[in-house]
Amino acid sequence: CIEEDEEGTLYAGTGEGLVVKKGNNWTIYTDGGLSDIVESICYDRDRLWIATSRGLFYLKDSEVQQKGIPNNLLTVKINNIYLDSQGHLWVATHNSGVMRYKDGINQEFGIEDGLLQNGATDIIETEDGEILIGSNKGFNLYKDGAISTIKSINNLDVLYLYKDLLGVTW
Repeated sequence: CIEEDEEGTLYAGTGEGLVVKKGNNWTIYTDGGLSDIVESICYDRDRLWIATSRGLFYLKDSEVQQKGIPNNLLTVKINNIYLDSQGHLWVATHNSGVMRYKDGINQEFGIEDGLLQNGATDIIETEDGEILIGSNKGFNLYKDGAISTIKSINNLDVLYLYKDLLGVTW
């Protein structure tokens, strides 16, 4: 996974941590819990969110941290993260449901809330602001505070979601 901030700094998740290229300088972060696989990264204003198989971290001021992150996100295996247009960080976990986090408030979603399974593979926002959640059993949609199932394309093993330059979600 690769991300670029507004200053042109490049961030790359690897199988052994995080690599940062700022100008001509390269920094490798393998400490602070990042000695594991970095599954997904996304940039949010002043920090880089880092999803690993051992929990959620962030990089701020050149320091890897977990300060202020809710306990249920500290050690969970995370498949993917996504920052929506409202500033919510969506977390697709391996088997602990889906979580939506912003400003210290964490909302959890599971099977009892309408998810097809208690985990997700990827999350993306559609052009109309709905959140599409992919899993090994198909698609869920978060809209107006509720989760529904897209029955017409159920029972698919969804690995990745992608929005092209025209705004079409694949």
